Amino acid sequence: MLGISAGLLTVAAACVIFSLFVTDTQSSANMRRAEEAALSKNSVFTLNWGPAFCKVNPDNEGCSDGRVARLGDHSIIHGLWPQPYENNYCEAPEDDKLAAERGDIDQLPPIDIAKSTLDQLLPYYSRQENMAYEWLKHGTCSGVSQEEYFRDIEDLFAQVSKILDPVFQSAAGGELQADAIRKRLDATLGSRAGSRLKLTCVKAQGVSGEVILEAELSLPRVEDLRRDGALKPLKELLLHAPKIDGGCPGGIVVASKD
Repeated sequence: MLGISAGLLTVAAACVIFSLFVTDTQSSANMRRAEEAALSKNSVFTLNWGPAFCKVNPDNEGCSDGRVARLGDHSIIHGLWPQPYENNYCEAPEDDKLAAERGDIDQLPPIDIAKSTLDQLLPYYSRQENMAYEWLKHGTCSGVSQEEYFRDIEDLFAQVSKILDPVFQSAAGGELQADAIRKRLDATLGSRAGSRLKLTCVKAQGVSGEVILEAELSLPRVEDLRRDGALKPLKELLLHAPKIDGGCPGGIVVASKD
């Protein structure tokens, strides 16, 4: 009887020690995440114009299998990046970081988020593995959980694409100036919203002139994007974000049929 009691005490003690270890490990992870987020002063949310992305990257999986093309004239998600951009791979395992830097993103651990969030986001990534890559490189420095990080992206994409996509769609096959996009942002979200936009234009095979590939919006820190569990209105986020370099003055908007 004494031996059984001693054994039970040993098991109980081991359980307590394990529980304390797990709690301490979680607390340490939360502290590290807070420290890493403190290095960031703002963030940027980045979209690619889908037809331009595939014109520039025809061998990308989402382009070669037709996934992006099926969206038509629509933007796709690039990422949500804590700034400065160089603040990346926070607490990332070295093997995963090396795999990401080699481009072997299919070797990265898959993300673990709610199916509803995944189902909403997946059609707007050029390939599913990009989500794991974006989390590893940028999300780990955001100061928020993986679930919240991708819910932020889901909500931002819904708001931003609703405003920007019609501007790009109306110019598809022609040229679009950055000032026209800024005017739309100012008219919709307030007079300073346009100064939070940056465009990236690049050369593309078979196109005379540069195409608009990417649009970035300057935002507050990732951990400051929500209030009471919900994403703050985009107007409020842009108002409290720093101005951003404007990038290229404009370019060609590739149409999905091009």
